[in-house]
Amino acid sequence: MEINMRILIPVLAFTLTACTSVSQSTRLSTGLEAVEFNSIASGYLPRPTFVSLEMMSDGQEALAIQMDQVGNTRYEYGIDVHHQFRMLPSAVPEYLTLLDQYDRWRETAIDRGDAITREMGRAPAWNGELKFEFHSGNAQRHYLLVSFCAVGTCLDDESLGFDSVNVGRLRQILTDWQAGELQSLNVDAIYN
Repeated sequence: MEINMRILIPVLAFTLTACTSVSQSTRLSTGLEAVEFNSIASGYLPRPTFVSLEMMSDGQEALAIQMDQVGNTRYEYGIDVHHQFRMLPSAVPEYLTLLDQYDRWRETAIDRGDAITREMGRAPAWNGELKFEFHSGNAQRHYLLVSFCAVGTCLDDESLGFDSVNVGRLRQILTDWQAGELQSLNVDAIYN
């Protein structure tokens, strides 16, 4: 019997943190847009993307980024499968270093006319790690793909893609978060 890794990883991640859950989530208003390859359009198209500041039941804070894929949410074996990942405040310097590396690689690839796909590095994430990959759509359009990894396997099919404009937006979100400037309103106090 073949094990579907896209199902196994979320189940294992859930098992590892069964006692930890999201206790509070506040959606933030950002202009961040992730892209997904659309075979009909034969290109990368923006998808609805949501950024939330989350407080976990163990007191840890995380920044969740979720993209609605084409066809919206799908379920496999009763599990809700999303294109998403959660970032940690302690790893922001590592994320920013990888975003800077994307910018350098993008400039080089455009100057040379290269089209490559190559892992740039990994950084800690809530309940696993994130793989940052440089991917060329062609010699002029280059994307940052971010995939969630756990238990030695990465969910590359569930990665979120960002073009150069949205890498800049992600950098600003992370910089604001690091500086304590991400504004999230206590909506429970307003809408009760």
